[in-house]
Amino acid sequence: MFVTWDDWGGWYDHADVPVVETWDSTRAQRPADAYPQFDGEPFRYGSRVPCLAIGPYARRGHVSHQMSSHVSLVKFCESIFGLPALTQGDGQSNGMTDCFDFSQSPQPPLVIPV
Repeated sequence: MFVTWDDWGGWYDHADVPVVETWDSTRAQRPADAYPQFDGEPFRYGSRVPCLAIGPYARRGHVSHQMSSHVSLVKFCESIFGLPALTQGDGQSNGMTDCFDFSQSPQPPLVIPV
């Protein structure tokens, strides 16, 4: 199970937002930039948001340092079920596989006493 946020909450993030994809808007097959201030760099990550990986094969206490996005969740499903990539974006994603160890014995369920 993945628990993630789709909003950065308005907090300052000291990390620079990397550009994911660029294009040359002068080429006929590429659309013109709707926002010229992006200067051919319309696809970029937003502010970082948390994501929790929960499950019997999740690495206990692991903090991932890989670049991921919401598309990484799609890539994870594609990898687990042996499906082809839907787009170039999910095809190049890391799929958050560093958060799991499928060779380990499954973690026991967490029981919280009431």
